[in-house]
Amino acid sequence: MTHRDVAATQTVQCPQELVDLILDETDPADKETHKSCALVARSFREKSQRKIFSDLRILPQGRDSVPALNRLAEALSSSPQLALYVRTLYLVQPSLYEPCAWMQVPILPDILSVLTRLTSLRIRVYNWDYFNLVCENAIYALIVQSSLLSIVVEEPRFSAETQIISLLRCLPTTLESVSFITVFDGANSYAAFDVEVPTECLQLTSLHIESESSLLFVWLNGTVHTKSLRNLRIKPPIVNYLPTTDLISQMLEEAVAVEVYHLVHPSIFRYEGLETHSLARMKHLRTLEFSVELDYEELTDSGHDERDNALLDVLCILDTAPSSVEHLILNLKIYNPQELHMTLDSGLLERFGKDLPALQDVVVRMVSRFPEQSLRDAGVRHLRELFSSLNRREILTVVDAWPPERED
Repeated sequence: MTHRDVAATQTVQCPQELVDLILDETDPADKETHKSCALVARSFREKSQRKIFSDLRILPQGRDSVPALNRLAEALSSSPQLALYVRTLYLVQPSLYEPCAWMQVPILPDILSVLTRLTSLRIRVYNWDYFNLVCENAIYALIVQSSLLSIVVEEPRFSAETQIISLLRCLPTTLESVSFITVFDGANSYAAFDVEVPTECLQLTSLHIESESSLLFVWLNGTVHTKSLRNLRIKPPIVNYLPTTDLISQMLEEAVAVEVYHLVHPSIFRYEGLETHSLARMKHLRTLEFSVELDYEELTDSGHDERDNALLDVLCILDTAPSSVEHLILNLKIYNPQELHMTLDSGLLERFGKDLPALQDVVVRMVSRFPEQSLRDAGVRHLRELFSSLNRREILTVVDAWPPERED
């Protein structure tokens, strides 16, 4: 046999470590590339499949159908290892007024039952009443898993407090991060304070609650060990019930280890009760963020002074911040940037960040959907003028921030 014949019969094997390094450099979100890599060779297959199935979405908009669910179930059944690769699961209802196929068909429990190594779960369900009871119970069984570290429940409309309680009872003690975002319920919020929510204490490091349901704040106060929190984001209910305000104040008193705190102001008006919203005990606080909505027309139409807006509450809370704060972020949501001239003046903002000796940077974001770029540019210039003292200290950044598009 000639040398050329010997060379032709030999195959060059790439070390598996090198293959893995190459695949590690690919974009985790680029599923098409991972699918192509899985077909290259056996050595590429497992790593590529891990990346393809590391996060699973049921089901993307335009693909929500029973046949699509059946294909997913068949893939997980024929290749059981694929289910073990799933770490993050998204359950998404794309439309507010229509149920999804996955919310009502018996194939869903079969799919969820094999996802035994989830660490992160995100549920965006607008109307909890659309659930088939079997599918709803399958989700509760999924949440109970001890592998789960993070859960996000986004924009649910609960028709009864029992639905919220059923969900809260499932939360495992292994959780590190919990987010309840834009939660509504159809019950009387006063009744929430007479409801017992029997759940075990959660040692969370991150908590995000934006809720019109007072029940969640009752649960928070009785269940979450607030001394373990490092990251905290809160938006109180728009309707101000005094018991809810008291619960939030008590939580802030106990959240002594928080390093990042974000308050989303619930109204364009001043909010009765936020005068007790003190950050004084957060001695480890490093990053402080406020989100405020400004609406000059609504303020004046309701008989309020244009400067009697939510920003005054922010300034009062900022006065209670500990000296440890290094990073300060202010998100100003306003439709027409021209209205900044009417709702803000330098006198109102002259003490902003003044008494924070450790302050290293201040970011002011103007969040506006106004289409005219010249007016948005003028709004940014006006904000630089208003925060001129911070600008002179070279710690100010003003950003024209278009709000992120909602992910489907």
